[in-house]
Amino acid sequence: VNVNVSDKDLVISLTSPSAGQTVGLGKNLALSADATSLTSGIKQVDFMVNGAVVATDTTAPYSANWTPAAIGQFTVSAQAVDLAGSTALSDAAAVTVVEQTEKRHKLIGYWHNFVNGAGCPIRLADMADAWNVNDIAFAENARNRDGTVHFNLYSGDIYSDCPALDPTQFKQDMAALQAKGKKFVLSLGGAEGTITLNTDQDEANFVSSLTGLIAEWGFDGLDVDLESGSNLVHGSQIQARLGRALLQIEQNMGGDMYLTMAPEHPYVQGGYVAYSGIWGAYIPVINDTRSTLDLLHVQLYNNGGLPNPYLPGSAPEGS
Repeated sequence: VNVNVSDKDLVISLTSPSAGQTVGLGKNLALSADATSLTSGIKQVDFMVNGAVVATDTTAPYSANWTPAAIGQFTVSAQAVDLAGSTALSDAAAVTVVEQTEKRHKLIGYWHNFVNGAGCPIRLADMADAWNVNDIAFAENARNRDGTVHFNLYSGDIYSDCPALDPTQFKQDMAALQAKGKKFVLSLGGAEGTITLNTDQDEANFVSSLTGLIAEWGFDGLDVDLESGSNLVHGSQIQARLGRALLQIEQNMGGDMYLTMAPEHPYVQGGYVAYSGIWGAYIPVINDTRSTLDLLHVQLYNNGGLPNPYLPGSAPEGS
C-alpha cells in the first residue's frame, strides 16, 4: 500500500502517463490523476500539455484522453482546483510522440493454442520470421458466462502426445519477437468461441479480466474474431457493449492497444445483402472503435455457400 503524506491542504499527483512514456502519433494517451482537498471538495482537475489545458474532469476518478497531433517531446501535468478556488499543480511527466512507420502490407497468422490436423502447438521462437501480426488463438469464455475471459497456455491433453508449453518460455519468446517489431494479440472467438456481454457486470468482468490477461502475458492487444456462435447480431447486447468495452481496455493499457478484427464477410460486406441478423452486424462495432482499430481483415475465404454482394447467388468456398 502506498501512502502519500503532505502538509498542504490541496494535493494532486499525476498517475498517467508515466515519465518517459512513448506514444504513437494520432494514438490516444490516457491521462489520470489523484486529487485531495482537506478543506473543501475538488471542483475540477485540468490536464495540461506543455502548460495548455487539453481536458478537464470534474468527477473522481479523474481521467481523460489526449490525442497528439504532432511528433516531439511534450510535458504532461495536472492541476487541481478546489471549491474555494485554490489550485495545486502536479509534477510533470515528459512523453515522446513518435511517428509510427509500418509496412503497408502485413502477414497475419493465427497461432493455435490447441492440437488440430496441422499438428501440435509450437514454440513462438519456431515460427517463420515473415509473420508480422500474430493472433494467439484463443481466449476462452468463463464456464459460468459472467463476462470473464480466460487464457490458459496448452498444457497437454489425453488425446495426443503433444508436449506441454512452458509459460515462462512463451513470454520470453514473445518479448524477443516484439523487440523485433512483431505484434502479438490475444484473439477472442473462432468458429466455436463465445463471449458474454449481457449486463453491466458482464461488461465490467470482461474489461477487468482482459486488462489483466494483457498485462500478465505481455500481449500488445486484442483480436476480435467472433463468428456465428457468438450471437453477434443486430440489436444484441454484445453489439451494443463490445466497442465500449474495447475502448475501456485500451484506456486501461495506457491508451495504445493494438486492435485487430477478423469478421466473416456476412458481418461486414454482408450488410449490402441485408442489414439485420448477422448481416452487417460488425459494422456498428467497427464504427465504435474506428479511432483505435489498427487492422481489419475480413474473412473472404471462410463462407462457402453464403450469399454475397459480389456474385449472383452463392460463391464457392475459397473463391
